[in-house]
Amino acid sequence: VTFRMREDDDDSLRDQAREEGERSSREHAERERVQKLQDAEAEAEADAARVRAADTERRARQDAEYERVTKLSEEAELERVRLEQVAADERLVRAEVQQRARRVSEEAELQRERLEEAAEEERCERAEAEQRARRVSEEAERQRARLEEAAE
Repeated sequence: VTFRMREDDDDSLRDQAREEGERSSREHAERERVQKLQDAEAEAEADAARVRAADTERRARQDAEYERVTKLSEEAELERVRLEQVAADERLVRAEVQQRARRVSEEAELQRERLEEAAEEERCERAEAEQRARRVSEEAERQRARLEEAAE
């Protein structure tokens, strides 16, 4: 009976050892499975972090491009305004030049008219002076003729 008890105890110990081994094996397999899940989760987090980093970089590039385009657009707008101002200034200068040219032309026309009037007045005065000189000469001639007649 004692031997059998020992045998039963040995069987029981073997069963316990086997169960312990199986349990240990299951625990080891579970730890490996948990470790694999944790590794997969860590890899997924790393992938997500890389995706977020790539998104952040892409957004940063887009923002930089947007800023560059915005700056170029603002510069183009400033240049357009500057060119419009230059064109407006040119129109003003052109209008002033045309106005001055009209004034000079009008002044030249007035000067020409004054010169023509002065020339006409001078011709009239010369004609009147010549006519007076002829009358004086004719009168002098008549008086000389009278004096000669009276002297004879």
